[in-house]
Amino acid sequence: MRRMNMLAVLIGLFPVTCSIAQTSDIPADVGSLSGRWLGIACFCGYVTHNEFKIKEDDGKLTVHGYYAIAMSEKEIRGAVAKKLNNDDVQPFAMLVFQDYEVWKSGSSIMFKGGKGRVVFSGSEESGKWMPDTYEGRLVQPGMAVGVIKYLGVCSNTTRPKDGVFYFYREDMFAKPPALSLEKGKVHQLTCLDGTAYHYSCYVPEKYDPVLPAPVLINKDPSGNGKPLSLKMADELGWIMVGLTESRNDAVDSTENCVAVIFDLKRRFNIHPHRLYFSGLSGRARQSAWESIGFPDECAGVICIGAGFSQYGSGEKRGEYKFPPLNIPVFFLVGKTDMNHNEVVGYLAPAEKKRGRMINVQVHPGGHDWGRPEDHTLAIRWLDGLWKEH
Repeated sequence: MRRMNMLAVLIGLFPVTCSIAQTSDIPADVGSLSGRWLGIACFCGYVTHNEFKIKEDDGKLTVHGYYAIAMSEKEIRGAVAKKLNNDDVQPFAMLVFQDYEVWKSGSSIMFKGGKGRVVFSGSEESGKWMPDTYEGRLVQPGMAVGVIKYLGVCSNTTRPKDGVFYFYREDMFAKPPALSLEKGKVHQLTCLDGTAYHYSCYVPEKYDPVLPAPVLINKDPSGNGKPLSLKMADELGWIMVGLTESRNDAVDSTENCVAVIFDLKRRFNIHPHRLYFSGLSGRARQSAWESIGFPDECAGVICIGAGFSQYGSGEKRGEYKFPPLNIPVFFLVGKTDMNHNEVVGYLAPAEKKRGRMINVQVHPGGHDWGRPEDHTLAIRWLDGLWKEH
């Protein structure tokens, strides 16, 4: 997903000393790393959007940049200009200016967080952040993938699971990738980076690599998600995706989503601002959560059989984690669904009152996916909102 170049602005306002790679194993092709890099990562369920610049000087690397959690580009600009209050964003939002030490040996690469500064944090954050280490490999020149290692002190039982990262030099997606998959067919795909994430993907007949395509990512509470509507994919030209590993009892569902989004960028010409999420039950809540991690990219959510993600512990247990208010939500719920009152009686009218674009459809069933015509209605509504916009 494309994000505007905020790095020059941040550097001007929040200068730090850049780290230099402390290793003699700097290869002759070090120049291939130079340039502006972008990326997405996920750690403990939180998505970060990363931007940094790598410079080469006499065989040494300097690396500095920033990452943001649950913040749009507009909010980042507001934070930089000191015109943003921490109550105006997600409570867990964060903007961090970070420099790195870099090691590279063959295809292996490591970014070790060095000096940094928390530029902005939401009301729940302490303003302190432990720098992480990104360990991975170059899957091709200008593209690195791998895991995020926690550097804090903790016991083995409380140590967070490794996160994932996907970094790329900005020129890597300058041209749309050529289509290598057959149109009009559901493909069972493994992410090209070789990680353990998979997805099913329907390429619509209308797909044209020259034109950026909308993408709808669907999740099933039992895993092995399927594309939500092949009919609407062909009618509107949307790429339809179902996540394989994302399920209600999986702790790395967001990692699955982040991995697939990056993989889609490598395979297709993806519209930078037309990413949609859908899911049933707990995966509906997860879909609402994903929109928080992609505030500039997400154009809508379809919540089937449930409302938004909720806090699972602490003082806010049971309270909602609301998607950005500008993201429209289509609620689909059964007449006898156990979550019917939550959606129809409380959440939908409350969100409409707050100013969110809301649509509600009640189908005659219970806690299930509803009817194909309900999915058609939801997708057409979201597509129409975008075209009106």
